[in-house]
This record gives sequence, structure tokens and C-alpha cells, in this order.
Amino acid sequence: FLVFLAISFQEQVAGCLIPYITSAFGQHALLSSVSIASSTFSAASKLPLAAIVDAFGDRNTYQCMVFLCVLGIILIPLCPNIWMYTGSKIFYSVGDGAIAYILNISLIRRTSLLNRTLFFALAESPYTINSFTGPVAAELLLTHGGLSLGFVVVASVTLLSCICTTRFIFDYDRASLSLAPVRQLFKGEASIFSTAKFDAVGIMLCSLSFIVVLVPLSFLHTLDKMWLVMYIAASAVCIILFIAWRWLGAPVPFLAADLLRNQTALLACLTGLELWISFFLYDTYLMSYLQVAHGLDLAYAGFLSSTYNISSCVGSLLAGCYVLRSSHMKRLALAAALLQGLSILLMLYFCRPNGSIAYLTSGRVINGVACGVLVCCAQTTAMAAAKKQHSQPGDRYAPPMSQPIRPETSKRDEVIYLALVGIFDSAGGSIGQSFAGIIYGLNMPQLLQQYLPNNAKGLWKEIYSSMKMQMKWPIGTRIRDSVVRSSVETHGYLLEAALVVMLLEIPSILCWEDIDLVAVEANKEDHVA
Repeated sequence: FLVFLAISFQEQVAGCLIPYITSAFGQHALLSSVSIASSTFSAASKLPLAAIVDAFGDRNTYQCMVFLCVLGIILIPLCPNIWMYTGSKIFYSVGDGAIAYILNISLIRRTSLLNRTLFFALAESPYTINSFTGPVAAELLLTHGGLSLGFVVVASVTLLSCICTTRFIFDYDRASLSLAPVRQLFKGEASIFSTAKFDAVGIMLCSLSFIVVLVPLSFLHTLDKMWLVMYIAASAVCIILFIAWRWLGAPVPFLAADLLRNQTALLACLTGLELWISFFLYDTYLMSYLQVAHGLDLAYAGFLSSTYNISSCVGSLLAGCYVLRSSHMKRLALAAALLQGLSILLMLYFCRPNGSIAYLTSGRVINGVACGVLVCCAQTTAMAAAKKQHSQPGDRYAPPMSQPIRPETSKRDEVIYLALVGIFDSAGGSIGQSFAGIIYGLNMPQLLQQYLPNNAKGLWKEIYSSMKMQMKWPIGTRIRDSVVRSSVETHGYLLEAALVVMLLEIPSILCWEDIDLVAVEANKEDHVA
């Protein structure tokens, strides 16, 4: 709880301050491009992280990831250009995602499938607290100390809270669960072992194949066609090299084909992919939209943006209680998908100049509840499908009928499928941010040139590149009204795209197997609805 409290605080503060970093470089439109690169590397690191924890121990891996996260936070305000900032953001995102994943591994060891959804929701409940404290802290730090002080404070809070709780979390795991001792590696063996077993080459090739095509697409409007063709060709080369490495050279591929043979688990992952594409399509530029189009200050905009965190925690708790009572998830997930569509329609209807903030916020709250339920259902369904596949007679991974399933083997499968869900979630975030960048880049410049007064049309590039320039003129002036109209119409296009992608979730969920968690836990015949 304490670690998630610190993580949620730093995520809230950093999320509020990061748009000002890209604006400081005059590259506000590249906000999505930077997030794509960091999300892609964070996604690719999830599966190898499970093997790293097995080899080096959860405590050692956790401490390394804390160091990586803090290093990224410290470097972000010190970067002289957008490229250095992108590298720092990758360090931060990989470390931040890994910390949460390792803590989830600890929860998996201590819980059963039936109550795990509820415990996941309780562990992440601090997001409700920091939804209020984070934006206020961000505005105070930005106003009185600047960006550098803000990120130093965030780094200090993260480091102290994570390190102080390390011994309690992981010593308890080893003492109470009687975990096997970690294999110690010789110094000369460590680099070769990590490169081979964790497939560093495969991770790099897979990440680059996404980044090389998604990042250029996010600023498609400024890209020459020849360069676009070259980027796509480079991405294709990376994909071919990844496939060749996967089948011919990788000693232990980080993305094993066996993981993708479980239909229900794969569909749960696909649902997560579609969910996060839809979410990031409208969320990537939401903070900018609230401040520019509605004239909100940083703290107030942060509050409204953070209502998602509060409502998603509520949705997770409701999902946990429902699963604990019914032991089924399919109907709940389908209802949540329909609720998500309703929330996007509500936000789209009230996306207009001088539109009601209250109705916009209510749509955001409903969307958070729906997404919180869907995330929990997708994670639990994937882990339940993994456990069911492992225990079914005739499966090549199942033990003989005369032998019981070893709990640690089953838990390891659940950890791996949780990582697979995380990969699809992060990939969905990257794709959603890329599409958001495309839509924003293709529409915002044209709308600015169309709506700006004749005496200000020459300023459209400066206005487009900087959020501060977009808020320079008071609301009610001709220039600001033109900027507001352009921002509102662009955000409407983002919401329309999010709605289209969200509709794909429904057939994915309908194809799930409605697994009975009680039957799976009892290692009996599953009852499928």
C-alpha cells in the first residue's frame, strides 16, 4: 500500500508536469511520440522481467528497478533536448512499470484466483488519495520551484518509500512462503546469462520494430513521403530480423509461441489492447485540452483528469467483490464494455466550446469505472485460463493425473500471463498514443490556419508547438476563441476514434470462455456458461 501510494503520487505529479517539458522544447505536439517510445520499451520488458526475478531474486530486481525509475525522474528536467528527454522517459517508464509488476508478483504468491482481483484493487487504492494531492503538489512545485525541483521531490519520495519497505515486503515472502533460494551468478556469467535467457536481442528488435513505425506516424503531417516509406521499410526489416532471431538464434525467446495458444487468455489480452488504444486516443492530449479549451489551471485540470484514477479504483473494487461472490467475469466484462461506450458518447456530446465541465467530468468518471472493471476482468481471465490449461488432462504442460499440480508451477504460469496482459496493455497504449498524434497533427494545424484571424495566421506554428502559446491570450479574445474552437474540434475527432476502437472490445469479450474460478481453484472440471 505504501509503495503504491508513492508510485501514484509520482505518476500524478509527473503526468501534470510532463506537458510543460515538451512545451519547453517547443515540441508540444511530440507529447505522444515520446510516450510511444517509453511505453513500447516498458511493454517489451514485462515478460523477461519474470525470468529476471527468478534468476536474480525479487528483492534485487526490485531495487534495480527503483534505481532505474529514480534515475529517469532525475534526468528528465536536466535534458537539453527532446531526444535526451525521450531516453530519460524510457528509463522512468520501464522502472515504474517494473516496480508495480514485481509488487503484483508478490500479491499473486499470497492470494488465490478468487480473491486476487479484490486484493489488486485494494493495493492500488492509493490512487484515489493522490488524485487530489498530486495535481496540487504539481502546481505548487511548478509555481514556486520550477520543473527541476518538482522532479527532485518526486524522485526523493519514490526512492525513500520504495527502499524503506523493501525488507518488509520481500523478507515476508521468503519466510512465510518458503521460497527457494535464488541462484547466484558468477560475475563473468552474469552478462552472458542475462543476454541469453532474457533475450535482450529479441527485446530490442521487437521494440524497435514498433517504435520505428509508430513514432513517425505520430507526426505524419510533417513527414515527407519518402521518409515515411523509409521508416516503414526499416520497421519491416526489424520485424523480419526479430522473426529470424526468434526461430533461429534465440536460446530462450522472450515471446514464446506457447503463450499465444491459449485462446481465452489471448482474447483477454486482445481486449486489454483495444481498451488502452481507445483510452489513450482521447487521454493523451486531455490535460492540454482542459487547460486550453476550458481555461482551467493546472491543479483543477489535474483534478478532472484524475477522476479517472478514483473511479477506476472504485470499478476495480466492485469487480473484486463481484468476482468473489459469483466466481465469473464474462458478463461483468461485457457490461463494462457497454458502459465504456456510453461514457465516450457522453464526453463526445459535451465536447464543445463553453461546454459543461460537470457533464464532461461525469463521462470521465463513468469511463474510469468501466475501464477499472475491464482491466481486472482481463487480468483475472488470463491468469485463470493459464491455470486451467495447466491442469487440464491431455495438456502437455499438465502433470500426470496421479500427481497434484505443484503450486509454484501454477503461480509461475499466472505470473507469465499477467506479464503477457501487461505487454498487450502497454502496446495498446503505444498504438493509441500514435493514433492520437496522427489525428492531432493532421487536424490541429489545419483548424488553426482556418480559424485564426488574418492578423494572427502567421502564428499558427508557434501556437501549435507550445501549450503556453495556446493559453497566452485571455478567453474571449478572437485569437483564443479560435484556438479553443480548433482544440475542441480536434478533441472531438479523438473521441470519435476512441469510440470506434472501443466497439471492437465487444466481440472479443463475447468469445471469452466464462471460466468458473471456484472450479479452477479446486482443480475440478470447469463449468462453462
